[in-house]
Amino acid sequence: MATFTTTIVHETVFGNKRVVTADIVAAGNATAVGDAYAPSVLGLKGFDIVLIGSPMTLSSTATATTAEDVGYHIVYDYVNEKFIYIMADGDSGAHVVTGGSVQVANTTFRIMAIGF
Repeated sequence: MATFTTTIVHETVFGNKRVVTADIVAAGNATAVGDAYAPSVLGLKGFDIVLIGSPMTLSSTATATTAEDVGYHIVYDYVNEKFIYIMADGDSGAHVVTGGSVQVANTTFRIMAIGF
């Protein structure tokens, strides 16, 4: 299971919405069903939208078995409040959800969350 450490970069209010920009660093292995990340981590009750920037760093091991070294990307599952690591399958062009064996330690990405 992956866990996440969050560093808030900026917070602001726009109308009746709160906007939080944060850097997130993962630890552990990604799970196929996603790994928990609740809006409360950013001081929000819920997310309207989560914009995920490109990963900012490679994994610490820099081998082809780590998430960012083989082209994984991160999406947010709003219903289940989870980050999911996915990758494009070069053979079929389909998106493949990671399994529990994908090391995501030290992958870093930035999000902008708009919520309430």
